[in-house]
Amino acid sequence: MIIKNRDDNELPGHPSKPQVTDVTKNSVSLSWQPGLAGVTPISSFVIEAFSQSVSNSWQTVADHVKTTQYTVKGLRPNTIYLFMVRAVNTQGLSDPSPMSEPVRTQDISPPAQGVDHRHVQKELGEVIVRLHNPVVLSPTTIQVTWTVDRQSQFIQGYRVLYRQTSGMFSPGPWQTQDVKVPSERSVVLSNLKKGIVYEIKVRPYFNEFQGMDSESRSARTTEEAPSAPPLQVTVLTVGNQNSTSISISWDPPSPEHQNGIIQEYKACYCEKIDWM
Repeated sequence: MIIKNRDDNELPGHPSKPQVTDVTKNSVSLSWQPGLAGVTPISSFVIEAFSQSVSNSWQTVADHVKTTQYTVKGLRPNTIYLFMVRAVNTQGLSDPSPMSEPVRTQDISPPAQGVDHRHVQKELGEVIVRLHNPVVLSPTTIQVTWTVDRQSQFIQGYRVLYRQTSGMFSPGPWQTQDVKVPSERSVVLSNLKKGIVYEIKVRPYFNEFQGMDSESRSARTTEEAPSAPPLQVTVLTVGNQNSTSISISWDPPSPEHQNGIIQEYKACYCEKIDWM
């Protein structure tokens, strides 16, 4: 009997590192990107978890997952977990993805009746968040990191606030992005405008209670060439019909296509020659 060795290229490539998007006392929500398909399409994913407090080996916590996001349930409160994802096709399992960042499930219950909400607000108000200088990763993304000097049991997550402060007559409205993992100290703001200054700050929160804002810091996304031409271009002859001068006027590209501060314009022309 001849046994044919399986070609590893028949298997799918490993998925990307799973990202933690939400955490509760008993669950962790994950998202990831699929790797390359093998000889047949990816049919599902398998999620594995590891915790020294639970077992000395990796455990399969979900299989036949059809999407690239999933909430793993039935976890222990106040426990650190690592996660990996594998892709599945008709030929078998891919190699595991890179491990997720360690994540601790929550061990805090919301204030119930009889709990002094004033104490919750007071303790949360004493949390000190120190914002680091933001790092521009691309023309549309900025990484925000911070440290916490004074911790509190009443921290459910952090609210990152940011607004546009250039390219407008006055600062734009504050936008928010919540980091729902109390142990996280970093987030990437995406889908930003190119060549724009953003003001950023961070505040801790617990349910409807909010702590003190960090100091604000600013960062400018990198510029790119305008992605659209000037608008309303008009050409007029100056003087009489035989004049050799023309006047050109135009409006800038729309703001969403300027991609930064326009430094100058160049007028190009081509001489038309009539052949007799």
